[in-house]
Amino acid sequence: MAEKWGNHEAGYKELESAISKYSAKAVKAQVDAFLKEYQGIEAIQEKLPAALVKARADGVVGESLADFRKNKPFNDAYKALDKAVDALWKEQVKCRQMTNEAKQTINDLKILLEHIDTDLKLHETELKDAQDALKKDQAKAKAGKGTLTPSVVKAVDTLEKDFKRQGAALDKLKKQIAADSKNLAEAGNAYKSEVDTKMDTYAAKFAKIIEKILDFAPKSGATEAGLPTILQESVLVVAAKKAVAEGKLIEKHCKYALEKAQTDKSLAQPELKAASTKLAALKRVLSVQAGARKKYAAIIKKAKNAKEIYKQFKFIDEAFASAEKTLVAAMKAIAAIK
Repeated sequence: MAEKWGNHEAGYKELESAISKYSAKAVKAQVDAFLKEYQGIEAIQEKLPAALVKARADGVVGESLADFRKNKPFNDAYKALDKAVDALWKEQVKCRQMTNEAKQTINDLKILLEHIDTDLKLHETELKDAQDALKKDQAKAKAGKGTLTPSVVKAVDTLEKDFKRQGAALDKLKKQIAADSKNLAEAGNAYKSEVDTKMDTYAAKFAKIIEKILDFAPKSGATEAGLPTILQESVLVVAAKKAVAEGKLIEKHCKYALEKAQTDKSLAQPELKAASTKLAALKRVLSVQAGARKKYAAIIKKAKNAKEIYKQFKFIDEAFASAEKTLVAAMKAIAAIK
């Protein structure tokens, strides 16, 4: 009796939904949703340093996060970041779940492939045994020691046609399974390259990020000359170094944007957006400082270290102006690319 072929097409159809749902394209769409949240977080985080400076100017005298959270504007900015990180975490969970399902689907396809190979081997053996038996009967008939019945020839012919038809269909299915498995594996790679590193930066190290942000806070008190902390020379030195560093990062983003735009203008947009976000954050910090400069202009002029204070002002202003000029030039150059 001929072996019955397994219904492998039905087994594959049961997996089609998962293959589509957890494909590289589907996971990439989820990764894009994650990256959108990530970019939003960067924009929110950039607002905290200015909020710290403003909180100190509003009278916050402590140094801890709890002290600054008593200031409503800062607390609102902090809660916005906390909420955004939570949203980012949820998007990461979705990414992880999808890639885990993709891995499971790969395993399911592997099992299906093993069943197909087993089935092919079984029917190949069955066909070979029938062909060998037919050859023996043909040899006996030729030697006059037996009679070859048409039913035996027909049985072998049926097995051969069946194997050819089923074998071709299963070979096609095997190729599809291989392509699907490769696609699902790419889904996992998209997750690892885009998500894990960034989540390690935010969700896993949120407390440390806040600690670094608190470093932007001016020390409490005023100088003997009557200047607020935001205008103290030691604070200005730190502010100038940070402004220069941020300016260099902005210029680096612009450089990458110009390079990517040579291939595809759309590839430059994330870099330009990152540069714009950092420039806006720097501008907010300078805006708070500018108000203090104007308010205490007379005191600054009479200060013993006025020369050094003006020197730091110059560093900060030049860093911002240079970064702004670079960004504007980059945007114009990219817009001109055809």
